[in-house]
Amino acid sequence: MAKRLIAKFGPVGPHNAVARVYRDNEWDEYVVTIRCDGVLVPGSSYHTTDRKDACGTACVMIRDPRYCRR
Repeated sequence: MAKRLIAKFGPVGPHNAVARVYRDNEWDEYVVTIRCDGVLVPGSSYHTTDRKDACGTACVMIRDPRYCRR
């Protein structure tokens, strides 16, 4: 089954960082992904079973400049 978008945070900063939180019912977890300038950042996904944790982590991740280095 496909992942369902739960929340979107951003864009933030000069690289327009955007975090998206998805619900994956197959694995019973939430997945956070980061995009900078519209490009998915490899290795940036975060997996958790707690929705509040996923959303909080997404907010922290988009403000961390290490994710959008060129």
